[in-house]
Amino acid sequence: MNALADIDKAVIDRLLERRSIVGFCAGCSSHVTFRLPAPRPDLWTNTTEELACTCGLNGRMRNALTAWRAIRRPGDRSMIMERVTPLFVMMSRENPQLVGCEYLGDGKTPGQDYPFGDLSVRHENLLALSCPDASLDLLMHFDVLEHVPDHRAALKECHRALAPGGTLLFTIPFYTYFGRNLVRARTKDGVVEHILPPSYHGNPVSANGALVFIHPSWEILDNLAEAGFTGIELGLNYDITGGIVSNGCPFPDGHCWPAIFRARRPA
Repeated sequence: MNALADIDKAVIDRLLERRSIVGFCAGCSSHVTFRLPAPRPDLWTNTTEELACTCGLNGRMRNALTAWRAIRRPGDRSMIMERVTPLFVMMSRENPQLVGCEYLGDGKTPGQDYPFGDLSVRHENLLALSCPDASLDLLMHFDVLEHVPDHRAALKECHRALAPGGTLLFTIPFYTYFGRNLVRARTKDGVVEHILPPSYHGNPVSANGALVFIHPSWEILDNLAEAGFTGIELGLNYDITGGIVSNGCPFPDGHCWPAIFRARRPA
């Protein structure tokens, strides 16, 4: 990743200057112009979330889609912690059996469907999945883990739900600047305790956003092993023509690469 730093800076500088890049979208399989919104005063442009195609996929989603296509197997019992985004729409076209779900808030029952706009959406909690033990071959969540109050417990829950030989595929905002995960908030007796000023990311099912509990770093690899996973892999999908670059954050402690994690429950 360090070897890419200079290249990435040049790419981001040119991208921010032109506000667009010509490339090929993995989602709609089209030659397109990925565009950034107009710059906003005093705010940096997140080139992972905002470099979008007309099909609706941003860089984060294109990264996830590409990784899924590389590992998916016919007949896999698969679940993704995503339901109301263009990413799920794309993936479900290729695998109609794919189960999509969202965390819809406190007080909901995991495994139950609830109305959300024109959709009926299954609610799941990454700390208490409704899935029976060893019932999934592939479990996916993309930029979700950092919003879970106890990410270690969530990884153990993923391990429980996966069948022997099953795969966990996920992304997180991966902060290589830190050696260990930076804890921003935690819960105690059901009450959120803020260690650092509250930070929120966009949430497709809530206008209030999603609270950030941790900034994940290299320690997440140890957390996966502690949860029982093996075959732990960290990949980097940096694809300029595919519109998959870093988040473009100008501050070292906020810079994130388009990383993707894969881990297996032992057979």
